[in-house]
Amino acid sequence: MGRAYLPYCAFFQEIPMYQFIHFFLYHLLFALLFVACFLALFLVTVKYLPSFLKKKGISLPVSARNPILLGVAMTYGAFLLYATFLRSLAGYVSQDSYSYNIHLFQGWMVAWNQMIPSHWLNLILNIGLFLPLGILLPLLHPKFQKGRYVVLSGFGLSLSIELIQLLTGLGFCDVDDLFCNTLGAFFGWCFGNMFRLFRSKEEQWLRKIAVYSAAPALFCVCLLGTFGFYLGKEYGNLPYAATFTVNTKKMQWDLDCELLPDCSTAYSYRIPPFDAKDCKEFADEFAQKQGCSFSDCSYTDDGASFADPETQNSLWINYSDHSYEYSIGSREPSESAPELDEADVIERLEQIGISLPKKLNYFHWENGRCQLSVYAQKYGNTLVSGNIDCIFAADGSLCIVSNHLIVYDLYKQESIISSEEAYLRLMGGELSLCEWFPIENPPSRVTTIHSEPSFRLDTKGIFQPVYQFFVTWDGCESPAVFFIPARA
Repeated sequence: MGRAYLPYCAFFQEIPMYQFIHFFLYHLLFALLFVACFLALFLVTVKYLPSFLKKKGISLPVSARNPILLGVAMTYGAFLLYATFLRSLAGYVSQDSYSYNIHLFQGWMVAWNQMIPSHWLNLILNIGLFLPLGILLPLLHPKFQKGRYVVLSGFGLSLSIELIQLLTGLGFCDVDDLFCNTLGAFFGWCFGNMFRLFRSKEEQWLRKIAVYSAAPALFCVCLLGTFGFYLGKEYGNLPYAATFTVNTKKMQWDLDCELLPDCSTAYSYRIPPFDAKDCKEFADEFAQKQGCSFSDCSYTDDGASFADPETQNSLWINYSDHSYEYSIGSREPSESAPELDEADVIERLEQIGISLPKKLNYFHWENGRCQLSVYAQKYGNTLVSGNIDCIFAADGSLCIVSNHLIVYDLYKQESIISSEEAYLRLMGGELSLCEWFPIENPPSRVTTIHSEPSFRLDTKGIFQPVYQFFVTWDGCESPAVFFIPARA
């Protein structure tokens, strides 16, 4: 069930109004059809199920004969079915067949590394999804008043859902969801017992409530403590740092390059992250330079999007590093755009208010596209690093500009580990996320062909020093790039 929560603000602002209306009506009709089918099933069940079971000699517990309780249970079951499978059929989430995660707590580590609200919300929602199960089961049958049966039922139901998602592609099979769902069922059982004790006021009910509340309270304390620890520490988290350790004991590491000379300190740099207000101010200033007005805007977890309906120009701004993509809606990209040299591209960028350093490290033109790069150039107490990607129209005018050229201010000098220690951590399996490295089936032999110092932007806007390693193995088409944090 993982990856079920997706922010749709960015999606809505990127489509024309008629497509949005079509999208809304389609899903409204789907929801109404689902509700109608559910109501019909509920009425038939309430009316005919008791008599059917009686004919078969099956006796339901007294509590399960309550039509209101039965209706609530069916409503929850329908919602669970919709949230885990039918959302994919309705098009709410992308279907990615045979996607899975077998690394326990990887989702929690990704949420910690990236500190994006939707990641944490996804985990909490997966816990909340099974809370009603832990509350309803003891009401439906006295056997489930024992917590172990509720936990086993939650685990079994969640495991069944995850396996079906794996086999059908309707969702994402995730072992973290199995953990969260089981935890949710247990918490629901705790809350149900707490409510029962509160109503009955039996002997030592306050003490018993305290016992049942211990586990949910401990979880909340740990969660709040995690956020408090993050807010209190000086540096942020590296978004694409390792989320689990790969077993590399059977891998042979060959070093086909020289490690970097030992250095005890390195500088870090900083760019304060934008918030929604900062993005709006930047967009207004940028629009003024282009002679347009961004009247439409929307905000997501990681950035803000602005658009001018009249000119169809749009601007996307990233909170973390102030990078942005500007698209001129009236122009179409063309591979037949006339080839421009570096000076011509720079001149066109300056016309829309983008200035570049005097010295570029890289310039490449191909099929109406070009990339300009600057790598870690120092100018006094600032550091400039990144690239600008440009796409041109058939007449040679700019069509789309992706500006990831960032100016960082000097922050402080930090003690760092040696390159040898960083390499030992790499060989120990601390592999940062790299989508083309076969993590599930690591190669038996890898070769490190290059190492270099680099930087990575953390979640608090600090450009941290890291060691970067380029690794190849038999059959790989391009080297995998891993980084190890350098701060001691």
